[in-house]
Amino acid sequence: YTGEDGYEIIFWDIDKAKKAFETLVFKEGVQPCGLGARDILRLEAGMCLYGNDIDENITPVEARLDFAVALEKEDFIGKEIVISQKEQGTEIIRVGLLSSSRRAPRRGDEIFWKDEVVGHITSGTFSPIVERGIAMAYIPTELSEPGTQLLVKNKGEIKVEIVDMPFYDTSKYGIRRKK
Repeated sequence: YTGEDGYEIIFWDIDKAKKAFETLVFKEGVQPCGLGARDILRLEAGMCLYGNDIDENITPVEARLDFAVALEKEDFIGKEIVISQKEQGTEIIRVGLLSSSRRAPRRGDEIFWKDEVVGHITSGTFSPIVERGIAMAYIPTELSEPGTQLLVKNKGEIKVEIVDMPFYDTSKYGIRRKK
């Protein structure tokens, strides 16, 4: 859930969990990280957090997750709308936003196009890799072209640009990095 190769190991026995943690973490080159670091990595990779970036009101097409939908299945709840949206498009779409500065948009911040509110930030943070604020949001599809400039308002104003996700250069970082 970070954009990197990895594993989740689940233990029911706390003593075995402690032993595994100590065995893995005290190896050379291994460093534990907390949920804050994991969330930064998640956002840099453009991965959605349920309850923030996706929920039961967002379709896979709006979230740009339709690659994960098996349309060849005979039937499932929502199949008709997914097919319709793939063919005809959607009113809103999830986008990546890159701040013009180190200031990061935060969840709930309003997004403006000219003087009109066109969306709200769903996730946002400072990215150590790109050294700027990054965020995800849903905005009208007609404004979703990379390079489009928008304005985020919170305690001040943050100029943002729509960019492709992940936010980093995949030839240097992430699971598609060159060996």
